[in-house]
Amino acid sequence: MITIIKYLMSLGLVFFALLVNGQNETTKTVDQMPQFPGCQETDQKSQKRCSHEKLIAFIQNNLKYPKEVEGKEEGTVMVNFVVSSKGTIKDISIKRSLNKIFDNEGIRVVELMNKKGIRWIPGKKDGKPIDVALSLPLKFKME
Repeated sequence: MITIIKYLMSLGLVFFALLVNGQNETTKTVDQMPQFPGCQETDQKSQKRCSHEKLIAFIQNNLKYPKEVEGKEEGTVMVNFVVSSKGTIKDISIKRSLNKIFDNEGIRVVELMNKKGIRWIPGKKDGKPIDVALSLPLKFKME
């Protein structure tokens, strides 16, 4: 049986963030990280947890173990992307490659967010929405 393990490194999926403002400048801090939609919790900690859980569910429902390499390889693909100030996904790239087939599946599932009309709650700096770059590890494993 083949399973794909998607994880957040503390809730099952880890984000490494680098902020990019509208002038293509980079900053190291953000007041509010982008959040996957669908969470209206009142406190920030609960909202963050809910956002991670919703993202994990999206990945679990949409990421597929590529049939071309079934049973031959396992590992992690690190996908970089930017959550724009408008909540859309852009600038998708591979930070750490496993192989082209797995890389393409990682890119496909991140691109799917835009195709399905999913709009993130943008990150904020000084109360204004900004672009935020994230890295998402996707682990493919045979079980």
